[in-house]
Parts: sequence; C-alpha cells; structure tokens
Amino acid sequence: MPGHHKNGFSLVEMLIALAVSAIIIAAAFGSYAMIARNFDFQKDMKYIAQSARAVVDMINSDIRLAGYTAVDNGAITNAVMLSDSGTAACCDAISVVYDQTPTERRQVTYYTKQYTSDDTRFRLYKHICQVSTPYTIAQIQAGQCPATATLLAENPIADYVEDLQFSGSRGNCNSGDETYGCGVKKWITPTSVRSFSHSSNNLCESEDNNHINASGSADFMIDGNKNTFWRCGSAGARAEFIFPNKFRLEKIKVDLFPDLDGGTNGGTASTASATYPFGKDHSFYQEFNIYLDGSVCTWSTTCTPNQTMHSGNLFTKSFPNPSDAAIFCLDGCIIDMPQNTAVPSGFNVQQSVINKLELHINSALHLQYNNSNNVTGQTQANYKEVNEIEFYGEEYGGTISATEIETSILIRSPNEHGNVDRSVGSPLTLGNRTNTWSDKHLRDSFTTATVVRNLYYSSQ
Repeated sequence: MPGHHKNGFSLVEMLIALAVSAIIIAAAFGSYAMIARNFDFQKDMKYIAQSARAVVDMINSDIRLAGYTAVDNGAITNAVMLSDSGTAACCDAISVVYDQTPTERRQVTYYTKQYTSDDTRFRLYKHICQVSTPYTIAQIQAGQCPATATLLAENPIADYVEDLQFSGSRGNCNSGDETYGCGVKKWITPTSVRSFSHSSNNLCESEDNNHINASGSADFMIDGNKNTFWRCGSAGARAEFIFPNKFRLEKIKVDLFPDLDGGTNGGTASTASATYPFGKDHSFYQEFNIYLDGSVCTWSTTCTPNQTMHSGNLFTKSFPNPSDAAIFCLDGCIIDMPQNTAVPSGFNVQQSVINKLELHINSALHLQYNNSNNVTGQTQANYKEVNEIEFYGEEYGGTISATEIETSILIRSPNEHGNVDRSVGSPLTLGNRTNTWSDKHLRDSFTTATVVRNLYYSSQ
C-alpha cells in the first residue's frame, strides 16, 4: 500500500538480541545452580545438625529415667549397660532399664548397624522390649526379645552415623576407688560366717553340723530363710562375718521371730501381753555389740588414708527398745550406723571401709507364761538367736555404677559438596575413638552429658 512501510529486524539486530539473551540466560542459570548448590548444602547442614541434637536429646531422655522403679517393684540391676566398640570401628551401644508403669518394665536399647555394603554408612536404631530380667545388648541386637514383649521393633532414628560414643562416669571416681560416693550402695551378702562362744575361740557349743530343729549353724543367719535360725547357748555369743569386697557399712537389718512356734504379740516389750506360745522358746529382744575390726580410713581431714582406725567395739545396740511398741523385729529391726559422728572417740564410720565385722550378743529376753498361759513377766534366756541378718552399705571394687553418661555422635551428609576434599584440621576424638577423614562430605558432631537421676540420688 502506498505510504505504509513494513520494517523487520535486521540480521545484526537478531544476532545482538540472541547474544544478550544468551548472556542473561547464562547468568540466570549460573545463579540458579549456585542457589541450588547452596540450598542442598544448607539442607544437609540442617539435617546433620538437627539429627545430631535430636538423637542425643532422645537418648538422654531415656538415660535420665534409668533405674526408676514403680511403687513396690523390685530394684533394677544393670540399669545402664554400655557396649564399647573399641577404638577401631563404629559404634558404641547403650541399653537402659526403667519402669514405665507398675506393670511395664522397659529396656530401651540404642545401637548402629551397617546399612549398605559401604562400611562408612551406618544407621542408628532404637529398640524397646518389655522385660522382667534385662537382656544383654548383644542379645537385643541378635533379636532375642520375643515378639510378644517387643514394644518398639528395631526402628531407625538416624542415618549416616559415623560415630556414636558413650562414656560412663561417677564424678572423679575410678574403678576400685574406696572413696565415699565411688561405690555401689546395696544389700551385701557375706561370703562366710562362723560363730564362737563369747569367752573363747571355740565354736559356740550350740552350733552343730546336724542342724537339729533348723538351729545351730551360723550359716542360717544368711540363708534367706526366716524359718531357720542361729542359736548359741553360751553366756555370750559372737559371730564373725566375712564379705566379698570392702564396703562402708550404713545399716544392719535383723530379723527375730518369737512367733516361730505360733502365738501373737501384744502390748509393749516392757509390758508384754501375748498369746501362747509367742516368745516362749524364741527371744524377742537382743543386745548387740558391733565390732569393726581393722576398719581403714578412706578419706578424712582427721585421719590418714589407709590408716587402721578401729579394732574394737563400735557401739552397743539393744532392740527393740523396751519402751517401744511391740514390733519385736517381726519385719526386721534396722540398726543404723552412726554417720559423721565419732563413735567411739576418733572413729567415723563414713570415713572407713571394712571387709569383716563381728557381732557380739550380750543378752536376750523371752516371755514367761504361767499355767493359764498368761504372760507373767520376762526372763533372761540362756540362749541367743538370730533368724536373718542383712548388711547395707557402699561396696567398692569392680565396675563403677555410672551416674553420669556422656553421649557423643558424629553424622555426615548424605551428599558430597564442593570440588575439593575436606580434611579434618586435627583428629576429632569422641569417647575413646579418634576420627579422621578427607572427602567432600559435610560433618557435624554433638556431645552432651546427662545425669542418671535415680542412680545418682540413690548413691547420695
């Protein structure tokens, strides 16, 4: 049409436009690649950091509960079990036991397993089993918790775990330390006991090998059977107890059973009334002298460590007190050792350890009945007897019962990042294992410690 011009882009203009577009696209692609790499980098950093912290927090929450027992449930032995992998391979394992409810005792175990043929990739697993007697960690890992008792089957909670280390400690205590607070508080059973007449080293004349009427042998004091008893008919009687390890004595529990032949008690020990034959042939009252021969100072500002502190009578204890209600030690009389008090002068039970003691019985009482089977008074028995005796204290030797657990974990990224290998500046030591690497993976470690509260408080 006349007067109308149709103009297009020239070749030069097209080339210039293409060049500019290519530059813009290249810049955008470069920015995207950089942003994508940074996103992946930050995602992996977030993964390993959050995983490390979350895993340790999860483990610590179970560690804090270790040893907790519900009302009336029996004590837990091996509340914390550690499996050391050594210095060459991943990883340690831990198992803790506590009561979730009065009818559910849990064993929670954390351990790692190789995930693929790549021996650098491990997964961390959690397993929960309902138990009455805890399994070893090796048994849990081998699948010996039955399906009916499995509360949580082997469940992965973290991946790419390169190291997991657990270190148990008890303050500044080392294994075998005979220092207050470094042992394990428990009821301790003697390895042997023998009895003598009070005035000589001859065997108590009522002690015999025939165990007539389940009486006589001193072993009956520690056989766990309250229907058997040790009896010594001499004017005085003493028993020597030998223990498996040194310990710091805190209390003694004594069982007397004046009702062993029947009858019931009433009144008080000083104004006793009872149903025949309660207390007729078995004593309800004893007076003890407790001897700690060869007790040794363990720590003090007033004695020298390893100094023999005492080799004579510690103190005299009568039970039940004649003015007390008629408990008669049917459920055990507790004799508390004096703590933080010099009894006698210069002696402190809390500062000494023993591995033997002697018990001297000075007198015993039983009830006297008239022809109508009414209690008319008390008379001194010419025999002394004990059904059961138990000893409680802080035992030393062997493995320390840890009250604090340090948990360390090292996790790497699933992906490699960058073009050059990353080498740890100096070897990273977690627990008893040293870690080194030189590759393109990211890594993060997290270490914290937690107190096993129930075990810590019970040790105080």
